[in-house]
Amino acid sequence: MSETTDDGGAIRRVRTFWRRTLRGPSPGARIEIYEELAPTLGAGIGLRQALRATAERHRGLKRRTVELLAAGLERDVSLSETMRANPDSFTRIEAALISTGERTGRLDVAFRGAAAQLERARGVRNRLLQAIAYPLLLVHCFILMCSVVRMFGGGSFVLTLVPSLIGFWGAVFVLASLHAANADRAAYARLIQRIPIVGRVVRAGALARFARALAALHGGGVPYDESLRVAAEASGNALLRADAAVAIHALARGAPLPVALEQITTIPSDDLGLLVAGEQSGELEAAALRVADLEDERFDVVVKRMASVLPGVLVAIMGVVVAAYAFSFYAGRYAEIDKMFK
Repeated sequence: MSETTDDGGAIRRVRTFWRRTLRGPSPGARIEIYEELAPTLGAGIGLRQALRATAERHRGLKRRTVELLAAGLERDVSLSETMRANPDSFTRIEAALISTGERTGRLDVAFRGAAAQLERARGVRNRLLQAIAYPLLLVHCFILMCSVVRMFGGGSFVLTLVPSLIGFWGAVFVLASLHAANADRAAYARLIQRIPIVGRVVRAGALARFARALAALHGGGVPYDESLRVAAEASGNALLRADAAVAIHALARGAPLPVALEQITTIPSDDLGLLVAGEQSGELEAAALRVADLEDERFDVVVKRMASVLPGVLVAIMGVVVAAYAFSFYAGRYAEIDKMFK
């Protein structure tokens, strides 16, 4: 029974991922909405009126997104609950940050934090796209060259090119779907972290999101246990969530925060030292932001390394395969000529 339920949850996560990617409001659209709501609320205008005014300034998907939040309020449903109920349009970290604003009464700060988080996420995505753009070009050149060699060998150019492209992008679709289906599983997160370079990229990104959310939550006056829970949820990493659950249990037993943080084995020792020192000096928020900056720097270093290594690997693979195709072509021609003379 549990397997069936888990399979259903995996399918739901895949569906949610593709709906948010293909049909949901873009990060840029949500950033614009949050940046409009923040100063409006900061000026003392009521939430319902702010949503109504923001909706009137937009059309299409942006307007429907704001109206979705407003409709929840009309049913006495909080903004964060509406966001969690609509994962096609909003991410976990957005819901977590807005939930913090609702608890602290500083929704304007929460909206600014959500916009800043989305801006950072968009920057990360752009850096990743820049890193893989050239390797993707090489893969398509490789497919094109193989198709040309196959054509000179007597095969069909189109029947080689089209199935190869479909196979490549089909594999990308399957891998993205598998990632979305298993993103909440600790075993999958552990497997990803063991992959060279990729694991370090994923880990650094998750730790940066965790630290920034922790800083925002603690700065908003949220208790330690709730801060750890929501920050771990916002990280999007199953291992961090599992470790945070252990730390929260330690806090419930009366352990101080430094002892509880030591239960989160996913956090590197240097980051942990910064957090512990920040808590002991009363500057946990600043320490968490420092950890987030350090992990962002590590992320950039690893992505640049990946961008420098991956093209060389692909070129080598392409050279070997094209040489094999060329060898098979000329070997066949040589065999035909040899038969003619015999």
